[in-house]
Amino acid sequence: MTGLSYEQSKTQMAMWSMFSAPLLMSNNLSAVPKQMKDILQNKHVIAVNQDVFGHMGKRVFNAGGSQVWVKPVSPVVNGHYSVVVVYLNQQTQGVPIY
Repeated sequence: MTGLSYEQSKTQMAMWSMFSAPLLMSNNLSAVPKQMKDILQNKHVIAVNQDVFGHMGKRVFNAGGSQVWVKPVSPVVNGHYSVVVVYLNQQTQGVPIY
């Protein structure tokens, strides 16, 4: 199998959302497996991407093959942030929480 694993795909989508990057697909949508569609259509992750502030996430931790990214999101009540934890290796060490 080539391409990204399921876990890598979830991480990639989370990072795109943290960067407020354009969410584009250039593939045959009818051929996308359901689990990948679930990632691409996750309303919570899309909401982070489309947040009205449009801020890009900021890396606040980078050590031991792990990174933590934060992004301010609305509403601004008690300092709301979205958080992504990334493990930079070929193993699944956690489960992305959406």
